[in-house]
Amino acid sequence: QTPSPTSNATGPRLVVEVDIAPELKSRIQPNDTLFVFARAPLGPKMPLAIQRLSASQLPLRVELTNQEAMLPQMNLSSRAAVVIGERIRRSGNTQAQPGDLETLSAPLPSSRVEPISLVIDSVTQ
Repeated sequence: QTPSPTSNATGPRLVVEVDIAPELKSRIQPNDTLFVFARAPLGPKMPLAIQRLSASQLPLRVELTNQEAMLPQMNLSSRAAVVIGERIRRSGNTQAQPGDLETLSAPLPSSRVEPISLVIDSVTQ
């Protein structure tokens, strides 16, 4: 999914460039789900914004805004810093399970304008 330059989202707009390490590409199955999310660095693990996509679309570019919040009061605007995560799951739920492919960023300002490039490079134990 390519972000629209005319997006009318209010508040932060994080652009995430998602890819997977070459050594993990062979682990992706046709029906695997890719989650790209932002959450608070500390506190609840509930995403402040999340997109659910097909892992077979990798590499891709995703936009996270307040519109992708699970709860209106817990969104990107509610935190000064966020951690961006990417997780590939065999099932459609978001909870991490052993064998998931994932990566997490260091804390970043939720107001960041530059694209964030992350590579899924680890397997959850």
